[in-house]
Order: sequence, then C-alpha cells, then structure tokens
Amino acid sequence: MIVLLIVAVGLGAIVGPVLHRIAIATSTRTPIATPYGRCLECGSTRRWPYVPCENGHPGSVRERWWSLAYVTVFVATVLVTGVASEVTAYLVFAGVTLTLVITDIDEKLIPNKVLFPGGAAAIVLLVIEAAVSGRLDRVGPSFLAGAGYYLVFFGVHLLNREGFGMGDVKLAFLLGYFAMFDSLRIFLLAVFFTGFIGGLPAIALLLTRRVGPKYALPYGPAMVLGAWAAIAFGEPFLGWYLAR
Repeated sequence: MIVLLIVAVGLGAIVGPVLHRIAIATSTRTPIATPYGRCLECGSTRRWPYVPCENGHPGSVRERWWSLAYVTVFVATVLVTGVASEVTAYLVFAGVTLTLVITDIDEKLIPNKVLFPGGAAAIVLLVIEAAVSGRLDRVGPSFLAGAGYYLVFFGVHLLNREGFGMGDVKLAFLLGYFAMFDSLRIFLLAVFFTGFIGGLPAIALLLTRRVGPKYALPYGPAMVLGAWAAIAFGEPFLGWYLAR
C-alpha cells in the first residue's frame, strides 16, 4: 500500500501538469505543441512544470493547484481501491474524469478527444484487470448500467438541449460503467448523489437570481463528484443510513 501511495503522489506530480495542459488545449481548441504549454508572459516554450520559464517568469499558479488536485485524487483512488488488481483502471478513470472536470468548468465542454480515448483505455483496463481478479461477471451489468445511464441523459438532452449537452450524455456511460462495477446499489447511489450535488447549486443560483432559468450550468463536475462519492463513500453511507 505504501508503495502504491508513493506511486500515486509521483504520478499526480508528473502527469498532473501534462493533463492540465491537455485540458486547456482541448477546451480552447488550441494545438498541444508542448506538454507544458507556453509562458503566459513571454510566450516561450515551457520545458518543465512548476519552475520559471527560460526568461525567468514564474510558472502558473493554476497549474500548481490543479496538479495538487491530481495528486489528491490519485492518492484517494489508491486508498479507496487498496491493492485490488483494478487499481490501474481506476487511476486512469480518475485522471480522465478530473481532466474533464477542468474542461467543463473552463469552457462548459466535455471534449471527445479526452473522453473517448481516456474512457476507452479505462474500460479496457478494467475488463482486463477484472479477468485477472476473477470478476468478469461484473462486466455485463456494468455495460448495461452505463448504457442505461446514457439513455436517461440522452432523454433529458432531447427534452432540454440547453441544460444537458451531448458531452454530459456520453460521460454518463463511462461513469455508470465504473459505478456499476462495484454493485447496483453503488450505481444507484451515484445517480442519487449526482442529482443532489448538481441540483443544489442550480437551486441556490436561481433563488438568489444570479442566473436565469435558461442558464446552462456545467453539469459534468456534479456527475463526476456523484460517481466518485458513491464509489468512495457509498458503503459507509449505506451502513450509516440503514443503521438509523
């Protein structure tokens, strides 16, 4: 476990700035010329993260904060999954979903260039690692749950195209797949948590009249938080609730 935690910290510190750069480039539709982008002050190529550019301008504070977020998420993933053989798939899942949270917050966009290859890699790894751990029986239900979650969001998208984009719809499949891999009740909790987390900010903003009823809030972060809340805290939450 200690080794995995050290790997998670190193992975977040090294890969975090690259994924942050990918999030910015895909959400703004700019070429990914270098792993760490260019200096915001002088435009010179940034060869390393965290350190000043070749002209002495400091690195991005935002990059540091998001890199810390990647470290936190990767460490939390290891703590949740432990030494289970599926830990690699969940680490990829964590990296992909956090990157999509960044793009949705920045541009209200779930880019296919991140979701499709990243989500496919996470699912393939999960299937392979499920075969190793003898849990291939979870693959079928996970696919059905992901497809069902997709169809629910697609129906909502058809009813309210301004509220839910197709990016949210496609993200639903990935989140449903991973939530259901644990169990049906974790999947149902993910749906519940998503509605709860996503609904509260919308209600608060509407009540304070900071936005109108047609304002489109980025729903991807709520979907990701709902799924991860269920995966990480679902069993303790159910134990507490059923014991009341």
